[in-house]
Amino acid sequence: MLYVRHTGVIRAAGRVFEDRPQDVAGSDAASMHKFASRISGHVIAPEMSDYDSSRLVFNRAFDRHPAVIVQCAVSSDVARALDFAQTKNPQVAVRGGGHSRLGYGMCDGGVVIDLSALKQVEVDTSRRVARAEAGALLRDLDEATQRFGLATTSGGCPTVGIAGLTLGDGEGRLMDKYGTACDNLLSAQVVTVDGRQIEASQKSNPDLFYGRFAAAAATSAW
Repeated sequence: MLYVRHTGVIRAAGRVFEDRPQDVAGSDAASMHKFASRISGHVIAPEMSDYDSSRLVFNRAFDRHPAVIVQCAVSSDVARALDFAQTKNPQVAVRGGGHSRLGYGMCDGGVVIDLSALKQVEVDTSRRVARAEAGALLRDLDEATQRFGLATTSGGCPTVGIAGLTLGDGEGRLMDKYGTACDNLLSAQVVTVDGRQIEASQKSNPDLFYGRFAAAAATSAW
């Protein structure tokens, strides 16, 4: 049985900043340029040519227009994006696979932390453990594990993000024998709202390890 280990970010309490005034759209060009220069990935503003394609999500009923989209390339980008968001006080949305039926991976007027480029999946065959980044989709996990004859509980749609699936319990065809996706999660590398990167597992920060499922249930997964 393959036990999935996530490496990336747990949904960063998307409504933490929701009740604060949103002024990120009014940020001066100098501060935005300074922020973008610290990001290893890509910072997308509404005037850029790839803005419209970058804000599309699975459920096209949600046509939202964020003030900035931060396409993260490394975990430190997540921490810097959260710091920027707290400075500007906008709403924050976190996009993993972009498959949330309620459109939680996108927001109006705020900052979107886009993890979709973080798709790497590594398999430790001796331990039967997979380590996946937070933007990986089910098809990325399947492609990496099936070559070794391994599988874990996952959803039926290949374009669903494994991070959101796991946070939302994660039902699948193998769950009768092996439990849901969240039952098979060993640990997660978490970026907290204050920018710290910590490990959450049954032995390390167990309150965060178990609490993240309650938070995901309250706000829904991506």
